[in-house]
Amino acid sequence: LYIYMGGGNTAKMMRIFKRTKVNAYLLQAYEKGIILTGLSAGAMAYFTNGYSDSNRSTNPEASLALVKCLNIIPYCFCPHYNDEERKSFDEFVKNKHFNGLALEDNTALVFINDEIKGVIKSDESAKAYFINENSKEEIK
Repeated sequence: LYIYMGGGNTAKMMRIFKRTKVNAYLLQAYEKGIILTGLSAGAMAYFTNGYSDSNRSTNPEASLALVKCLNIIPYCFCPHYNDEERKSFDEFVKNKHFNGLALEDNTALVFINDEIKGVIKSDESAKAYFINENSKEEIK
């Protein structure tokens, strides 16, 4: 059994989840061992927070910004890290003193019992990174 969430507007998703209590149901599912998975905003939802373009739904020129998420995985997350503008995540994480995870497209992380256990890639050139104020390391 698993729960899959697709992409979209992370900030809007979090507001709807809170209002409808989906956030509590997802946490219960996680605690019962149900696999949680997602793509883009759907992946970001599981992290403490994410580096999101959600503000662009109302302002196409808006900068990437912090979105508070479900806090199941204790990192700040940045999807689509291969997009040039997402490279600003490095400085964002350093300034906020966060531990960050950045994934290029076609890359997924496997978490088991709150630990990163591996990277799955559909494109061997795609990469995943751990980034904090002191370092940037590729996750193998």
